[in-house]
Amino acid sequence: MSESTKQMWRLPFFLIAALFLLGTTESPGQDYLRGNANGDAEIDLSDAICALDYLFNSTGSACSSPGCLDALDSNDDGETDISDPVSLLAFLFQGGTEPPAPGTTSCGPDPTADLLSCESSSCEPSVDPCPLLTVGSTGEQRNADVAMGGDGDVFVVWEADQNDNEIFEIRGAAYNPEGTERIDPFTVNGTSSGQQLMPAVAMDGSGRFVVVWEDDSNQNGLFQVRARGFDSNAIERIEQFTVNVHSVGQQVLPDIAMDSNGNFIVVWAHDGNLDENFEIEGRGFRADGTQSIAEFTVNDSSSGQQSDPAVAMDSSGNFVVVWADAKDSDGSFDVHARGFDVGGTEHIAQFTVNAHSTGQQADPAIAMDSNGNFVVVWEHDGNSNGLFNIHARGFDATGTERIPQFEVNTSSAGQQVDPTVAMNSIGNFVVAWEHDGDNDGEFHVRFRGFNADGTESFVQTKADCIEPAQHLDPSIGIDGSDCIRIFWGETPDFLGPSRIVGRMFSENEPTDP
Repeated sequence: MSESTKQMWRLPFFLIAALFLLGTTESPGQDYLRGNANGDAEIDLSDAICALDYLFNSTGSACSSPGCLDALDSNDDGETDISDPVSLLAFLFQGGTEPPAPGTTSCGPDPTADLLSCESSSCEPSVDPCPLLTVGSTGEQRNADVAMGGDGDVFVVWEADQNDNEIFEIRGAAYNPEGTERIDPFTVNGTSSGQQLMPAVAMDGSGRFVVVWEDDSNQNGLFQVRARGFDSNAIERIEQFTVNVHSVGQQVLPDIAMDSNGNFIVVWAHDGNLDENFEIEGRGFRADGTQSIAEFTVNDSSSGQQSDPAVAMDSSGNFVVVWADAKDSDGSFDVHARGFDVGGTEHIAQFTVNAHSTGQQADPAIAMDSNGNFVVVWEHDGNSNGLFNIHARGFDATGTERIPQFEVNTSSAGQQVDPTVAMNSIGNFVVAWEHDGDNDGEFHVRFRGFNADGTESFVQTKADCIEPAQHLDPSIGIDGSDCIRIFWGETPDFLGPSRIVGRMFSENEPTDP
């Protein structure tokens, strides 16, 4: 006699009679898949293991308290016992009979009257509270940069040390708007010798893209800026070439911007005398890779130090360059900007972006809408105490202020560094940065959204969801529907090589994991 039958005979007689009058049936409960013991909406070996866990591990098991006993009852005999995982294994691996209705492929209610219940459905797969796009899989992966099209297509590039020999190459991959991989990871650089670092990418209106990076293929410690162009399917359309015309000295930290037709501008830091005093250089190109603007010096004063350039371009090819500038060589930096038209002629004279000049201003980034309105973000240490906040200021296409300087991060405790900004064609923008609120050295990625007029569209939100882990170097994109993609470098448990991961958000519905 089974245990359930023994228990029935211990019930008072009138309860037994009532049960038989009711047909010994439980409430229909939730629809389910027969045999889906672990509730993941798939029938496989893990369900048999879960059923065994339930039967023989009374506590401490993930399956010790299943929400749907009917699903465990693989043979539909009204009981949960060893015959259930046995019959399920026979079905999976020995051609045995499929579990009875509702079956293993279509959800439905229990057609059989019994004492088992189903309180929680196993028809829908569990929702991952933090779905990550993991980019690349072998060796150290770091320093991602993302370009996002108006329709949501995403192209991401990063540094990869696939052989664990501290020699990096540039890798790239593409994702469709739903977040599924559209182009498998591939190597961007056409020359494999030496070191390839600090990639940046830009995309035009048809999905064509160009990647730039630092290249030390001679392995002499002196870098040149290389570029290579691809169509929307990652087929080469512009052969790899050297961007900088003046090859003497050091060329580092490239950035790139592109208009809707594929014309692009590249900027970088140039130290021609190898005296560690850099200037900002630029050079423009047509969509086919031929030169449109000869190499020129962006900064109008060569004294002191210029570093960390970034560039943005509108739909007509007008562009603005920003950089960190210490022209008086006192080690105190401001953020400077200068604007140019499509032919490279100045149309916004060099000016200081930061309205508050006290302290230190560093690591600027810039984004621009299709009409030339732009926003600049940077690290701001107003007290010169080594603790930074993220500041922003917005301008129209003439360089006139339209959004006064403000603090992006709403929590100022600890350290806020490495900002990145993206803007869609109508001017809505998002800012991401590294946040270490308790100064313990563990950074997380935060982001916050704004309307075109600078008003908040969503609150400061945490992008990452794995702890303990290090999260560094975020890069962000936003499309015409205000969908957001963020990529960053992540090292779980601070162990082993870092990896590049990404997440998808809606601007109107960001979730804080």
